[in-house]
Amino acid sequence: MAIDLRSAEVPIREASLGAITGYAGTAADLQEAVEKGNLAEKDRAFSQCVTCSSVTAICQLAMIQDAAVVNHAPLGCAGDFTNFNFINRSGQLKRGMRVENAHLISSNLREEDTIYGGALKLAQAVKEAKQRFNPKAVFITTSCASGIIGDDIQGVVDAIESDIQVPAVFSLLQEQFTVTVLFAF
Repeated sequence: MAIDLRSAEVPIREASLGAITGYAGTAADLQEAVEKGNLAEKDRAFSQCVTCSSVTAICQLAMIQDAAVVNHAPLGCAGDFTNFNFINRSGQLKRGMRVENAHLISSNLREEDTIYGGALKLAQAVKEAKQRFNPKAVFITTSCASGIIGDDIQGVVDAIESDIQVPAVFSLLQEQFTVTVLFAF
C-alpha cells in the first residue's frame, strides 16, 4: 500500500490491511467471511487504553511521604509522573503539610536494555534516588517491559543492599508484572 502524502491522517493499520482485531463466531464462519470479503469488526467494550497495574502501584506509592519510587521501565511509562506529583502536592496542601514534589525516578529502559538487560540501570536509578532525595524508603516498581525481559530484580536488590548498607524487602506480583521492593533507611 502506497503512502498518501496528501492526507494529514495516518490510516488505521487494520483498515489498511483489511484486517480486524475482534471477531465473534466459529472458525468456519470466520473463514467464510474472509472468502466472501465481508469480514467485520466485532463491537466490544474492551479497551487497551486503561490504567496498567504498574501505574496504579506508582500512584499509591508516590503519596507516601519521605519515600521515593523508582519505576524500572521505559521512559514512556513515566508519562503520568506529573499527574502523580500534582495529586501529591494537592493532598499536602489540603492537609496543611509542607508542599513538595513526589520523589519519582524512571530507570529509562531503552531498546538495547530490553535485549541486554536493564539491571545496571535499575541499580543506578536506586542509588540516584537515595542520593537525590535521601528518602526513608525506596520502592521499586516494574513494568511489562522489565517483567517480560526478566531482569533479576532480587539480584539487583541484593547487590544494592550491600552497596548502600540498608535492609531490603522484596515482593513480587507475577501476574501483574509489578514488583515492589522496599529499602528502609
